[in-house]
Amino acid sequence: MDRAKRILTIVGIVLLLFAHAGGASIASASGQSGEDGSRDDGSGQTQQREYMLGVLGQYYDSADITNESALKVTRLDTNISRGFGYDSPIEESKPEFFISPENYSIRWSGYIQPEKTGSYVFKTLSDDGVRMTIDLGSGHETIIDSWGLLSLDYSSSKEVKLEKGKFYPFVLEYQQGPLYAAVHLFWELDGVPLGIIPSTAFYVDRNIHYEYVNEPLYSNLLDRNGEGLINAFEGEDGGSHKEQSNVDYDWGWGAPEGIKSDQFRGKMYGYIVPRYTEALVLTFRVDDALRVWIDGKLAIDAWDWHNQEVFECKVDAKANKRIRIEIEYADFGLGASIRMGWTSKALGIESGIIPIEFLHDRE
Repeated sequence: MDRAKRILTIVGIVLLLFAHAGGASIASASGQSGEDGSRDDGSGQTQQREYMLGVLGQYYDSADITNESALKVTRLDTNISRGFGYDSPIEESKPEFFISPENYSIRWSGYIQPEKTGSYVFKTLSDDGVRMTIDLGSGHETIIDSWGLLSLDYSSSKEVKLEKGKFYPFVLEYQQGPLYAAVHLFWELDGVPLGIIPSTAFYVDRNIHYEYVNEPLYSNLLDRNGEGLINAFEGEDGGSHKEQSNVDYDWGWGAPEGIKSDQFRGKMYGYIVPRYTEALVLTFRVDDALRVWIDGKLAIDAWDWHNQEVFECKVDAKANKRIRIEIEYADFGLGASIRMGWTSKALGIESGIIPIEFLHDRE
C-alpha cells in the first residue's frame, strides 16, 4: 500500500472512531416508504440517509410564529421538556437578540424513532398553546392542536401506529403568552405511559446536527439601545422644558416642569425602531390637539379640542429599519395628556406604550 492510500485509510478510521465513540450517535436508514427518512435520487433508487441525536429548536420573539422577522435563535436541543417559568427561554442570548419572558414561540422539528412497534399516543403538558404534526408516510398531519392560552393543561393526540426503528418527521410548535411558561412532550405505548420522550428518540439530519451543534445561529438583529425621542415644550408664560424620553405624559390640569401656564405646546421628534416586519399601527391618546408626520408625510391632523381621544396611523414597518416621526402637541387648557403606543399581530400582549429602548433621537 503506497503512502497516499495509507493516509486515506488512517483518516477514514479516525472519522469512524469519532462518529461512533465521540458522543454523537449516528443512525442510518434506507428504504422505499419514506417513513424511515430515505430519499429518491431521481433514478428510482433510494439513498441512505444519516441521522444524529438532537432536535432543531427555532426561538421567536413573538407569539406569532408565522412572522419570520421574529426568529432570533436557532439551535440544537436534546429533547422537548422545558420549564421556563417566568424567565426568557434563551437566557444566554445576546442583548440584541433578546427574547422576552412573555409573548414568544418555539418550533421544534426533526425525527422521532420508536424502540418498539405499537400504537402510540403523544401527550403534552403546556402553558400556553401547543400543536404537533407528524408524517406517517403520506405527509404531515396534525395530531395535537391546542393553540392559544392554556394554564398548564394536558393535550393528547389520537392513536398512531409506529414501527420500531423507523424515523418519523415531526414538528411541535409552542406559544407563550403571559406569566408562567412550560412545555413537555410525553408518549404512551399500547395504553402504557412511557413518560417524557427521551433524548435518545430525537434525531435530526446529520448536516443539521453539525451546523448547530457547536453554536446557535442568531438572526434578525434588533437595536434595543434607544434612549427616547427629543421632547420639547413651551408655555404661553415663556417657560420651557426639554427632555429625552418616550411619549407617555398625563399632566392632568398641570404642565411640564418649568411651565406654569395651563396652556402650552410641544414638539417630539426622532426615530422608532420596529421590532417586526409587518403592518404596524401607531396609536395616540391625546387631550387636546395633535399632528403627526411619518417619514416626512402628514399622517394625523387633529388640531382641535379633544378629550382623551385615540387616533391611529398604519405603517408598513420593516424590522430594525428606523421610522422618522415628528409630533406636534397643544394643550388649550384644563386637562393635558399625550401617549404614543403601538399594536400589531406580532406584538400581541406587548402592544402598548412604545418603550424607550425602541426610540432614538437620531438616525
